[in-house]
Amino acid sequence: RPLASHTWSLGTATPEAMKQYLQPSIDAANSAGAWTVNISRTSLFLASNAARAEQEDLTAAATLEVVLEATNWLGGVGTASVSVGVMPDEEPMPILLPDGPTELSGARGTTFELVVKSQVGEISECRAAASAEQASVPTIVISWQYRVDGEEAWRAVEESSDGGVVEPLDRAASPAIVRFNPFTFESSSVHHLRATAAYSYSLPETSNLWPEVFFIVNVLPKEPPSAILTGPSKAPHSCDWSLDASASSDPAAAPGEAVQLAYRWLCSPGCDAVVADQTEPILNVAAYALETGTYSFTVEVSRSGSDASGTGTA
Repeated sequence: RPLASHTWSLGTATPEAMKQYLQPSIDAANSAGAWTVNISRTSLFLASNAARAEQEDLTAAATLEVVLEATNWLGGVGTASVSVGVMPDEEPMPILLPDGPTELSGARGTTFELVVKSQVGEISECRAAASAEQASVPTIVISWQYRVDGEEAWRAVEESSDGGVVEPLDRAASPAIVRFNPFTFESSSVHHLRATAAYSYSLPETSNLWPEVFFIVNVLPKEPPSAILTGPSKAPHSCDWSLDASASSDPAAAPGEAVQLAYRWLCSPGCDAVVADQTEPILNVAAYALETGTYSFTVEVSRSGSDASGTGTA
């Protein structure tokens, strides 16, 4: 006569850390009244790695014990068990590649865009052999880390060195793209970024195996101020007139950022007295201050204070 019932369970030799990943397979077999327990490659990988992590030995085999208890029509009970040593398995990894340059350079006002592309790599021989699992494409999770040149620790790309937020940061619609908007970084600085990829089920203990792509962002030194000079090309000897350099600008300054520029006026030939001690953006020349003739005026525009990084001339 057929058996009245049978039940699957995990034996005492199975580490507790494994059971949370394996119990769903046991429950599914019992619910279906199946004589076979199917444990997916992913569940087995997660369970065995959890057991090794709990034992603090990532090289040891993890023991899986499965017990079958069968009851006949007379109420007699029999049990059988099987134990399997699950050897360490190399976690399958996705493929991660740069989709553009990995070393970028530009001025502070440059938009820096870093792009990677990913695809599912070889999963495993047992997965390839299982048609049911082959149809399931694992989810790839891409993470970005950041550090300033000279630092050792990586941190999430949204965090700056003081724990705040690097703003403005555009993560775009895809996790494969990170875009730093203009004026995110300071001039004359170097920044390192790292993209990593893993399957959604990958364990943190295997992070040293995750594929990586490294980027370097070189922010160039400040450009000299842009000197702009307007004024007449001719002026009556008997009239006041002026030259205007107030439209000069600092290309390294972000919109809305306070800009302090210094002005130095030059005149030739023989007209130094007209521009002596003139430091304002507008140079006013009084009537009769110059003899009739042709003169060349130049304005040198620099940044005020200690930031004397270049001079613009017009």
